[in-house]
Amino acid sequence: MEDQAHAGRAGDKPRTDNPTAFATPPGSLREEVRREAEKVHEAATYSSETQFEYAKRWRSVDRWLGSASTALAGVGMKGP
Repeated sequence: MEDQAHAGRAGDKPRTDNPTAFATPPGSLREEVRREAEKVHEAATYSSETQFEYAKRWRSVDRWLGSASTALAGVGMKGP
């Protein structure tokens, strides 16, 4: 009985090197994986750039809040 789960398309013989692999030509699968990797890389690049821009804004907010709290702490420590 032929193993239909690993036979691939009609007329293709099962692969003997890796019986769990689909019977697609290696070139097209490799290209598909490469295209998907490029999409992931592009998305990660834009995400990191966005995070860097947000970090610049929060850094300035942090400095303003830190300066204000330091000044108020200095005034509060003066005492009588």
